[in-house]
Amino acid sequence: MSIWKDVSVLVICLCTISLALMGSAHANKIALNHEWTYPLDDWTYDVDVTEDGSRVVALNRAQGLLCLDGQGRLLGKYKPVGQLPRSAFITKDENLVVSSWGSSFQAYLEFTTLGCSHVGSLDLGEHVLWQPDANADGSKVAVIVNPLDDDFNVINGTLKYLTRQGQLLWSKQLPGEPWLVRHSTGLILVGTGTYLDYLDTWDYIYRGESAVLAFDEQGNELWRYSFGIDFDKAILDIAISESPRRIAVGTDDRNMYFFSEAGELLWNHYGGGYVAISQDAQVIVSASLEGYVLDKDGNEIFVTQSGWMDVAALSKDGSVVAFGGTSYEFDNDVVEVFFSNGTEVGSANYPGMVEDVELTLDGTFVVVSSKNIYGYSLGTKAEQGDVGIDPHAITVAILVVLVVVVSTFAIWRLQKRKKKPEETSDESYELNESQRKKVPCPICGSGVSSTLETCSECGAKIGKRKLTNSIRQRNH
Repeated sequence: MSIWKDVSVLVICLCTISLALMGSAHANKIALNHEWTYPLDDWTYDVDVTEDGSRVVALNRAQGLLCLDGQGRLLGKYKPVGQLPRSAFITKDENLVVSSWGSSFQAYLEFTTLGCSHVGSLDLGEHVLWQPDANADGSKVAVIVNPLDDDFNVINGTLKYLTRQGQLLWSKQLPGEPWLVRHSTGLILVGTGTYLDYLDTWDYIYRGESAVLAFDEQGNELWRYSFGIDFDKAILDIAISESPRRIAVGTDDRNMYFFSEAGELLWNHYGGGYVAISQDAQVIVSASLEGYVLDKDGNEIFVTQSGWMDVAALSKDGSVVAFGGTSYEFDNDVVEVFFSNGTEVGSANYPGMVEDVELTLDGTFVVVSSKNIYGYSLGTKAEQGDVGIDPHAITVAILVVLVVVVSTFAIWRLQKRKKKPEETSDESYELNESQRKKVPCPICGSGVSSTLETCSECGAKIGKRKLTNSIRQRNH
């Protein structure tokens, strides 16, 4: 019995250790934790967050520009009279918010210790497209201006480079319909697209050039990559890394093109659209139906298979990626967060369209704009309050216990078999000594022990069978 006591103690210890490890592994499992929601009555188009997650700005159709802290508390808001919001972003030095309104109005807000305050406005008097950009401190702004034609096209748009006070530094005519501007240190990129020019006969022709154009901050054209007159090659998005300087371009036909700083095409990948790139250019992501995560050479690290992804975000360090779009499984929109190696962190569902997703520098804080504004952290299951049992961990624990029990039982059986002959002999001897009986010798009639095969009186050889028969006869 002692061996079974040892086995019982061993099994109890193993179960305790396995459950402890299982709970520890589950508690330390990274998850997407909902931290707060800022409720709104109208759609929130645009959102941005500082690198440390301490400030969030969002552009809501009804409320205007909202400034929140990292816990989702309102610090301030701004909305010019009679102006509809277009876009907003935080400058790279994180001191200024640049917002675009209506057809030509821009407003500037500075972050303060208590929130943000309006510090200036600029009315260009011309049409301003959705996505202007600024240099690192917001002192200079690149915008595309020109009034719309009757078909709402910006024909031969103009790139203007201005001071924050509105002083024009230079301007450049652009081919085709300009879609967006991206400004990095010493580099300004513009994406244009071919457009349809409808004729009086209800027919139309293609006009303009789909291209990427690069300028320095003095207005000199550095290079141009043209796709020609191609309606499907309109430039949807541009992302720029910091060091080394690389440029990811997404086009309307779901392609991604990857350029060097000098404009050399390094590779292209089918599966592009809205793009993002890590600051070291090692990870590139795009949202175009599926969500794609690529390495620096254009090889797929992983591709999402859960829905039509429209929005992509990547932490600057390249560790965390987020996609937003419509889920296959649910009849609503979803945001999915992954580590850039493909490990899923978590997801969240929304009743309306996901407009924008942004991440902090290290990806540990996620901001989503839909109708409301949502804040999430990357933490553990324990922090989320979900301490359920991980089925994979419990399976491992059960297998460990079963292996130990079966192995111990097998060893015990082998030991028992080895000892069985010796133990049987000793037990038989003790039993016969205690139950030794005298029976008459069939030759001389003297008493003979039932355990002997030779009569001690006459020396006759007597087999055990005869002794046994004598015992049986005597018992009867």
